Amino acid sequence: MKKFFSKSGLLCAAGLLAGSLLSAAPKSVPAKYAVNAPIEIVWWHALENQYADLVNEVVDNFNKSQDKITVKAEYIGNYAAVNQALVAAQAAGSGLPAVVVANTPYVAQYGASGLCEDLTPYIKATGFDLNDFGEGMIKASSYNKKQVSLPFLISTQVMY
Repeated sequence: MKKFFSKSGLLCAAGLLAGSLLSAAPKSVPAKYAVNAPIEIVWWHALENQYADLVNEVVDNFNKSQDKITVKAEYIGNYAAVNQALVAAQAAGSGLPAVVVANTPYVAQYGASGLCEDLTPYIKATGFDLNDFGEGMIKASSYNKKQVSLPFLISTQVMY
């Protein structure tokens, strides 16, 4: 079964994870993590129309910055729609994206179902600094002490 890198609604786009971690990695990265042939990474997200220009700009800039990884951003709908699409793709055994922005509460569910890949070896191999994120955000994006996602954004609820 194909696995994806989850990025919960506090998740992962920190440069589109696999792409940015590996393409921007120092020369000392072990060969088994190097991207040696062109690949396409499908990125499902829930970033609505008001973010379309920014999403397109970030993806275009990343794609132009190197020649090995092409990111294809796909707006799926709100976080519930993303979750439904992931569950359906996992059940079908095909159609899973490489990267997803999903809502944080789903991280444990995805981790328990085996849907996520442990990012720890990639993080260690590339020297990616998890200290850029708060401890709570890192814990919320892990499962069974495995880093199965990275923080992307956080929404703060305010009552007045």
